[in-house]
Amino acid sequence: EEYIIDMLKSLIAWEELDLTLCGTAMDGFSAFELIEKEQPDIVITDIRIPGIDGLELIRRCKESKINTQFIIISGFKQFEYAQNAIRYEVREYLLKPIKKSELNNSLTAVIAMVKEKVARESRIIRQEALLDHSKNRLNTAFMSKVIVGELKGADIEGWNREYMLGLQEGCFQIIVYKIDLQNEGDGMHFMNSIKDRIIKGFNRIIQRSCYVIIHIETESRVIMFLNYDKTYTRIVQSEIKELFDELQKYVIKFRSLGVTAGKGTEVMDAADIGKSYITAENAVRQRLISGINKVLEAPGKRAEVHGSHTDILSEEVRKSLGN
Repeated sequence: EEYIIDMLKSLIAWEELDLTLCGTAMDGFSAFELIEKEQPDIVITDIRIPGIDGLELIRRCKESKINTQFIIISGFKQFEYAQNAIRYEVREYLLKPIKKSELNNSLTAVIAMVKEKVARESRIIRQEALLDHSKNRLNTAFMSKVIVGELKGADIEGWNREYMLGLQEGCFQIIVYKIDLQNEGDGMHFMNSIKDRIIKGFNRIIQRSCYVIIHIETESRVIMFLNYDKTYTRIVQSEIKELFDELQKYVIKFRSLGVTAGKGTEVMDAADIGKSYITAENAVRQRLISGINKVLEAPGKRAEVHGSHTDILSEEVRKSLGN
């Protein structure tokens, strides 16, 4: 009832607890709608309210993943109510008549829980960000060694430890996406958007079929490294085509832009990963003859390796890698 809401509002030490009222509701249905909209940190609800009762309100909020802490007030001491409240992780259960000190003590306890949860989530986010940053740096270091030909042997376990990877025995392939601008003044600002689409597309379409996907960006290239099970070869190749077709529907909007995908040789020996990169760059070079906006493979029946890493590195890639 409205007078009970007014009474509760008068009992709360708003300024002392640094609380702000974001709304009130007279029944369970409107309360749930309000909670969904406002996403409050704390909700005070009676057990018995019109519409859906307080426990059902809490259940729906939990089911909807709404991150709200509840304080229940009730005129009943029944164990069943308290037991159900505990099941929904409600820590504060107040009996009527509500005393000012008890209400504010409960609010103080819940506020402490909210602050601790926020602090804990913030720490986790910072730790994950640091981990992602470290992993990205290590992935870039790994790709750099692949590109410049400094990845020696086939020490998959050692690479996994050194570069935080999850490589497995199977197939390895490099795909080089080259973005060409016919007029730099017209298309340069769209290049990052295209590179972002390539990377997100791999994560969305192809990631599910691979053990590992790593990428590195240069000014006009996205170089992708794939590691997958041999039995997934046809699926991965089909997904590469699917992604390229999807990309072309976006690129076609920009007349001054073109994208070519150079597919490196699929290799089974991790020691040959560098060869896959060389054949991918050789394939990209074929666009000068075959034209842009295509998926190309290096010439030859088995995409033979032409040139060394030193020969194949463009000035753009050298500059990006600091070589």
